[in-house]
Amino acid sequence: MVVSRQKMDWWVLIIYLIISVWSILTLYFIDVSSGGASGVWQRQVMWLAISLVVGFVILMIDSQLILSFSWLFYTIAILLMLVAIVQGQVVRNIHAWVVIGGFRFQPVELAKVATALITARWVARRKPSVITAVKGSLWAVLPALLALAQKDWGSAMTFAAVPLALTYVGFPWLLVIAGIALYLVLLAVIAGYIKYLLILYGVTLLVLILIFRKQKEYIKYVFGGVVLVTLITLSMEWAFTKVLKPYQQQRLKVLVGQEKDPRGAAYNVIQAENAIAYGGLTGTGLGQGFFTSFKFVPEQTTDFIFCAVAEETGFIGGTILMVLYIALILRMIIYVSKHRSPLVKIYAHAIASFFLMHILINLGMVLGLLPVIGIPLPLFSYGGSQMLSFSLMVFIYLNFSRERYTLLR
Repeated sequence: MVVSRQKMDWWVLIIYLIISVWSILTLYFIDVSSGGASGVWQRQVMWLAISLVVGFVILMIDSQLILSFSWLFYTIAILLMLVAIVQGQVVRNIHAWVVIGGFRFQPVELAKVATALITARWVARRKPSVITAVKGSLWAVLPALLALAQKDWGSAMTFAAVPLALTYVGFPWLLVIAGIALYLVLLAVIAGYIKYLLILYGVTLLVLILIFRKQKEYIKYVFGGVVLVTLITLSMEWAFTKVLKPYQQQRLKVLVGQEKDPRGAAYNVIQAENAIAYGGLTGTGLGQGFFTSFKFVPEQTTDFIFCAVAEETGFIGGTILMVLYIALILRMIIYVSKHRSPLVKIYAHAIASFFLMHILINLGMVLGLLPVIGIPLPLFSYGGSQMLSFSLMVFIYLNFSRERYTLLR
């Protein structure tokens, strides 16, 4: 029961509104400059209006009541993801869409909100420790696996936000670093350097054996570790050659520079980089982008919308947008640091991590640092599912932010 209510975090609400309105303006100028027939900005206005109505309702609900429905919310999100796999609508070879009442949406977006909520509640009820943090991160495994089953690789990657957030309560940074190392190994496998990796592992094993030759009790751990890494590397190579389809392999090879395909897999990235470069420091002006107006950049209203921002408002505009995102993330983390409830802190870290993962993956994709895997820029890319889900994250946070002295559970 709520016993003390403080002012909510108005700065987060203001930044949320600035990013959302900027999104609509960007979509409007993209639409006008390229013919004005798509109507994406009108639909974005509609989704923002729906999100604000839902957000207002959330602010009126007792915080404890929201938490009591976290299990149900998570279960519904998982069931809807299963429905999407079995009989959902297929878009760009991804089985991630469900159509209800004429509206099409991605259940995985709702699963992100539900996962952040139920993870925060579960972890906050237990003593902070490495074991608690690792177990808590398992809530993200099921939706991530279902996203993979939907062939939605990008969404599956974003669930890494949960263990990243739980480093706050003890999730080992070593595992986070290991995840980054595995990504680098994956890039080497894609580039065809597996023979060199195996040689490196062999040399590493010999060096470590020499180092620990007088401490034989460690030899078995060294040997086991190297064998495990070798098996993981070989499994990556098998998955790349046997599981991925040719077009997926081609995209990944383009990423690491093994193939040049300016009209195929690399086309999106090349045009995105051209649009960003064309914008220069100050941009071409709203609605005046050459690459935007002539639709040279595919998916310029969704996954590659940052290109329109960078072309029309230049480096300055792109930087301001990134500063807004950074301010949003840091504000949430800093503001809850004075809260009494661990649940509020964990939830804030979780949604901040989801924002961060989306932004990093989207920018990495646009700049050619990651493969084109279809991840929107939160609150900015066109799309009702992501607009509604990230709005839910923000408004639930705003609800919790008022409970500074209440021990939510």
